[in-house]
Amino acid sequence: SQAGVEFVILEKDDDVGGTWYENTYPGCRVDNPNHNYSYAFAQRHDWPLHFSTQDVLLDYLRHCADAFGLRPNIRFGTEVVPATWSEADGLWTLRVRSAGGDGEETLTANAVVSAVGQLNRPRYPTEIDGYGTFAGPTFHSARWDHSVDLAGKRVATEMVEFTRRLFAQRKVEVDVEFSWGVTEAKAAEGLVDAIVE
Repeated sequence: SQAGVEFVILEKDDDVGGTWYENTYPGCRVDNPNHNYSYAFAQRHDWPLHFSTQDVLLDYLRHCADAFGLRPNIRFGTEVVPATWSEADGLWTLRVRSAGGDGEETLTANAVVSAVGQLNRPRYPTEIDGYGTFAGPTFHSARWDHSVDLAGKRVATEMVEFTRRLFAQRKVEVDVEFSWGVTEAKAAEGLVDAIVE
C-alpha cells in the first residue's frame, strides 16, 4: 500500500496467523528462537520467552496486521482452489472459494505471492485398521478439541516423536495415561477412552 499498488490478501481462515491461528494444542510453541518469526520491518525485542507460545505469536501477527492496516485488504474465509499462469496474457487466474458457501469466483492478477503453509492440512491415519469406528472422542492434534477433558483418561495415539514429547509433558499436568501404537480397533474394544491423531 505504501507504493500505491492495489492488492488483496486471500486468507482461508477467519483471522490472520496461519499455523499459529490453526494449531492450539496444549504446549504449542515455536521450535526455534522467536526472532526467526519476526518480520524484518516489524522486529520485536521484548518476547516473553526465547521459544514463545502459540498465543504470543498469534498476538504478534494480529498486531502486525492491525499496525500496517492490512485487514481492509484481507478477504477472510477465501481459499484459492487453483492458480494458473498465462504466458500469453501475462496474468495469473485464480479460482477462489468462499468458506461461507457463496460459490466460486475468478480473479486475475499481475503477480501472486504465495504464502501457503505446510502445516495447515492435517494428515489422518486412515490406513489404520478400524479407522473411523471408535465411538469415543477422536481428534487430530492440529485440530485440538479443547472440550475433551483428558484428565485421568487412557489416550491412544499414532504420533511422531514430537507429539509423544508433547503428550509426555501433558501427562504430568493432566495425569493422562498414554498408550503408544494402539490401533483404533483396539481402542474400540474399550482399551482406551480417547484417541488423539
